[in-house]
Formats: sequence, structure tokens, C-alpha cells
Amino acid sequence: MAAAASCSAVDVIGILHKMRQDVAAYRIEVEWERGPVDVYPRPVISMTVRHIVSGMEIDPAAVEKAVRLSDEKYCGILATLRQPPEIKTEFAVELPGAIRSSNQRAQASLVRVPLASTFPPAVISVIALLIDSNPASERLMSLAAMA
Repeated sequence: MAAAASCSAVDVIGILHKMRQDVAAYRIEVEWERGPVDVYPRPVISMTVRHIVSGMEIDPAAVEKAVRLSDEKYCGILATLRQPPEIKTEFAVELPGAIRSSNQRAQASLVRVPLASTFPPAVISVIALLIDSNPASERLMSLAAMA
């Protein structure tokens, strides 16, 4: 849910900025409903993404358009949630002290094992919430959190 909120928030703020809307504050809320308590895993069965924008002279039509564009055109996370992909899970175990000076050594230090049948979907979804350590991604995540 955090990935969907971040993805959409960055889109909406960027679009509103391009539309020259003077946004003083922005908040995004995500509510979801899960399956029955006695059924495991408990997948999310519905989700509501709510954008709250404030500022002087904010045009509601501009906000509506920004949200619609994010929802229908730009946010890859929401598009993925609407059409769930096949999920394959892998892991790698790196040996301590492995030297990564060549591809051959890097390949020799990894053990890859498919886990699609090992972990339930609920555990796999947690992996999707990890934030990339790429500085550009961190900047975008910070923008979504601050906006």
C-alpha cells in the first residue's frame, strides 16, 4: 500500500506543479479491506486511495485531472495491482568476504533458489514495500512524504 501511495503521490504533486497549482499541503491516505479473518493469507480485496490537497486558489478540476492521470496513465504500481502479475521469488546468499572484481566471481558467490511455492503471497507483498536505495528514488519518496 505504501508503494501505491508513494507512486501516485509523486505523480499527482508533479502534475499539479506543471499545472501551476500553488499546493501548500498534500496528503495521501490509503484504506484497504482484507479477506475474512479465518482465511490465510488474507489478501487485500479492495483499496481506496484518497488525495487531500490544500492551498490558495487550488482548482478542483486540476486536482481531479492530476489524480485521474496518475490513476489511469502514470502510476505503474496501481496498474500492477489492477492486473496482478505472475510473481516469482528468488533469494541470493552471498558468501562472506566474496570479492566482486569480476562477473565470474560474483556468480560463484551466489546461490539462487526459486521460492514461488515456499512463501505465501502475503509475505511476498512485503518485499514490494522495500525502498530502493537509489538516491533519485529516495528523493522522490521524500517528496511524497513531505508534500
